[in-house]
Amino acid sequence: MTQLNMVQAINEALRLEMRRDESVVLFGQGIRGNLYGSTKGLLDEYGPDRIIDTPISENAIGGIALGMALTGYRPLVETNGGFLCAGFEETIHLPSHWRLTHGGEVSVPMVTLVNAGGRAGLGTDHGTYPTGLLLQYPGLKIAVPSTPADAKGLVTTALRDDDPVFVVKHTSLSGIRGEVPDGEHTVPFGRASVRRAGTDVTIVASAYSTVMALQAAETLEPDVSVEVVDLRTLNPLDESTLLDSVAKTGRAVVVDDDMRRGGIVAELSALIMERAFDSLRAPVARVGRDPVPLPAGMIYEAAVMPSVDSIIDAVRSVATHVEVA
Repeated sequence: MTQLNMVQAINEALRLEMRRDESVVLFGQGIRGNLYGSTKGLLDEYGPDRIIDTPISENAIGGIALGMALTGYRPLVETNGGFLCAGFEETIHLPSHWRLTHGGEVSVPMVTLVNAGGRAGLGTDHGTYPTGLLLQYPGLKIAVPSTPADAKGLVTTALRDDDPVFVVKHTSLSGIRGEVPDGEHTVPFGRASVRRAGTDVTIVASAYSTVMALQAAETLEPDVSVEVVDLRTLNPLDESTLLDSVAKTGRAVVVDDDMRRGGIVAELSALIMERAFDSLRAPVARVGRDPVPLPAGMIYEAAVMPSVDSIIDAVRSVATHVEVA
């Protein structure tokens, strides 16, 4: 084990997979200069043929990645969540259904590493958290790490997958440190992790929301015993782990940095109501971004974003709900 932050852990995953598989190629805006931190030292080690800077043209970047994935390469594009829609057709729409529309005869081993959800008051262009958008395209796999170890393992798994994968790295987690396994490390898709055991309320979260949920759970102890389920991937989704947790606690709070409406918060709330209704002793509570355009400026952004305090309020609300006979 080695202590690394999340960016360092992703860098380690990229380095090892590029060493293991010569078909892995990285490209994007400014990655030779280590714009996002995750490509540090890779240009010196693997050269300009595999670490490729691109023009500021998201549709061209997505088109190149798709073409490379269809012709024997395993490209990884690093970008920002606010820029995805600029290359929507090539990066999201086409890769999501290419295998199906071609009769399953082709694979699209294309990874998009998305830096998103900055919480730095930068507005929609740099602060967008795109989980809800990506969920609308079921052909995409979506990984959402909350720890450096999971970041390394999920990126490695993504690079070995034959379907298009989005790894959404919340930028507020870039500097978070933790123990990371040395050498090869993979985390399987579709397997959630119970980060904290509890008996009274389940919080279902991922990425930065998991960190906030754990802080809220610590604050609420011993008044409320909170179980925190970290999804780790949104598609495939580990339904059994979260439903087992809700069946045990009888109460659920679902948290995500994307909007409460139309995203993973709404989807999981509906899932719990459909599949665990008989276990519920209170309505499912949703904690997410207000359904408004993301404002610029720290004060304005904080007013519409989920927080530790809003999670605590939601947990208390469901914990004190009185059942009506």
